[in-house]
Formats: sequence, C-alpha cells, structure tokens
Amino acid sequence: MRKLDCNFFYHTATYIEQLNQLNMNSYNRMETVLLITQAKDYFSHYITENPVRLRQSLVPARAMLDALEVITSEADFMEQHFGSVQLGTFAHPLQAALREFEVIFSNEIRSLGIYQIDNVRSYDVSLMIEDFTKALSEQAANGLSATAIHDWKEAGKCLAFGLYTASGFHLLRVVEAVILDYYHNISGNQAHLNDVLQHKKFMRSWKSYIEELKIMGASHKILWVLKQLKDLHRNPLMHPEDTLSENQAHTLIGITVSLIEAIYEVC
Repeated sequence: MRKLDCNFFYHTATYIEQLNQLNMNSYNRMETVLLITQAKDYFSHYITENPVRLRQSLVPARAMLDALEVITSEADFMEQHFGSVQLGTFAHPLQAALREFEVIFSNEIRSLGIYQIDNVRSYDVSLMIEDFTKALSEQAANGLSATAIHDWKEAGKCLAFGLYTASGFHLLRVVEAVILDYYHNISGNQAHLNDVLQHKKFMRSWKSYIEELKIMGASHKILWVLKQLKDLHRNPLMHPEDTLSENQAHTLIGITVSLIEAIYEVC
C-alpha cells in the first residue's frame, strides 16, 4: 500500500493543456522554448520516476520527449544563427505524440484503483494508516514492545478500511503483549516471566494472567479493566460467528487505550 501524491495528475494535465495551447509559430522565446524545456524535464521525470506506475502511457510519453528534444535543439540553433525562433515546422511530431499521450493517459488513469478513505470519528485517516501510535501518549507509545507496536499499527489500518473484527484481533494481541510486559515489570524477583509461562500448570489464558497479576499485587483498576476486556470483548471475539461492529471496535479501542495508559504510568 502506498500513499499517492495527487499533484502528479494535476501537473500532468497542466502540461498537456499548456502544450496543446502553445503557439509554435511564436517568435517569443519565453513563450515557447521555456515551456518546452520545462515540459521536457517534467516528462523525463514522468518516464523514469512515475509515481503511479503507469505503463501504457510511457510509449507516447517517450515519443513526446523525443519531439521536445528536437524542438529544443533546433530552437537553440535557429536563435543562434537567425536571431529568432520559428518552430512551426517541428510542431507535427510533438502534436501527434501529445494527442496519443493524452488519450492513453486519460484511459489509463480511469482504470486505477484509487479510493478516498474518510476520517473515522475523531481519528484522522493519515494517523490510522501511517502511524496509529500517535493516538497514544508518548510515554505509552515508548513503553510498547516492537510486537505490540506492530499490532497497534495494524489495528489502525484495519480501522481505517472498516475491517473492525480484524482491528479487534490486533488490539487484543496488543493487550496480551502489554499484560505480559506488566507482569514482568511487577514480578520483580518473585518469578521470571518466562519461567511462569513455561510452567506446566500455567495456562496461556487471560484468566490465568489476571490471577497471577492479582497474586503479584497488581493495581485493582488495571485488573478491573482486564476482566472487562476478557469478558466483554476477548472471549466473544474468539467465536467465528461473532464480529465487531464499528461501535464495538471504537469501544474496544477506548478501553485498550485506557489500559495501556494506566499500565505505562506505573511501569
């Protein structure tokens, strides 16, 4: 997935229009050669660094660039030897290439899968897609592990595209990573996290996590939020017939944010 710079379409259309309106019989160098030179630079960039990865329009773009190269070199020669620029005789190859390019470019961009993604409630679309960690405080974002950060960012992307159930799965993965981080932080010398997780009697379930955290003296507020997440969100979401609605996804995000912020205030 890439973020497109839509200025590309505007600039391409601008040069098409200006070249279509260019008076090739003009004696004004600023009106002809300067525009042609700028257009040559632009379409050279269009061919080598096409940001939208268009393919069909590259052939007429190269033909147009060749015609612009000829006009530029002939303009320099004519001005140097005759003191004026008359380019009408060189206009036909450019006009033919321009017409072909305009038709193919227009048809090609119609087939592009470009969609507009709206903001989701208070979340900006760029925030959700590019870096959802900005929805957290700096302290909380810095406290998350690399795995948790990855899932948090994926949750933001899923939310942006309306994949609410998928967003929920990623959010719950974040919560579990945060639980283990919190457990490791408060356990101190009583038990190492890996020893507990590898113990035969210890089940990798949120019920077990909550019981162990309670033994370790975890905050009652954090335990209450974890139990709410377990009972109202995680357990139901494990069943294939259940899905998250937009409202449910936003509720889950809100509770998850509260939990993360609470944990990394004390960690």
